[in-house]
Amino acid sequence: MKIVVQRVSRASCTVDGTVTGSIDQGFMLLVGFGRSDTREIARKQAEKVSKLRIFSDENGKINKNIYDVGGSILSISLIRTGGSKSV
Repeated sequence: MKIVVQRVSRASCTVDGTVTGSIDQGFMLLVGFGRSDTREIARKQAEKVSKLRIFSDENGKINKNIYDVGGSILSISLIRTGGSKSV
């Protein structure tokens, strides 16, 4: 499993001209799954992402996570065919 994390002030996903998801402040994730990925791997990766401290506090110091700022997550899955190829 590979995850690309982008901190966003807003993001949306459009498929065939239709918005399928949108958020304000938070993370936009591109998630690549492989055949060997399990629910346990996905759970551990989700936990890691949620603990990333990449939001600024009131002093401009980057030390807040998504929970601290009340952010949202827009997750876009990318299906991979091989178990070891990277996205």
